[in-house]
Amino acid sequence: MNDLMNQIIEFADDIAPKVPEATVVDVKDWASHTEWILALDVLAEHLFDSGNKFDEREWQQFCQIAVASGADARRYSYVDPNR
Repeated sequence: MNDLMNQIIEFADDIAPKVPEATVVDVKDWASHTEWILALDVLAEHLFDSGNKFDEREWQQFCQIAVASGADARRYSYVDPNR
């Protein structure tokens, strides 16, 4: 459980330049409260709203985290860099 929380927090830090600073704070907060899918939803939505997408490495990492959290990675296809 803590491993997944840490993965989400570290991932949010890694992509911080692509999203508003407040998004990173919110994602970390949701992750620390075990609201992993909500944290991923917020991250993906704000990434999209800011006009960015993941690069291929980030996308693969994000999908791995999403699956580990119980989400279907296809729900985030709108930020897929191959789309």
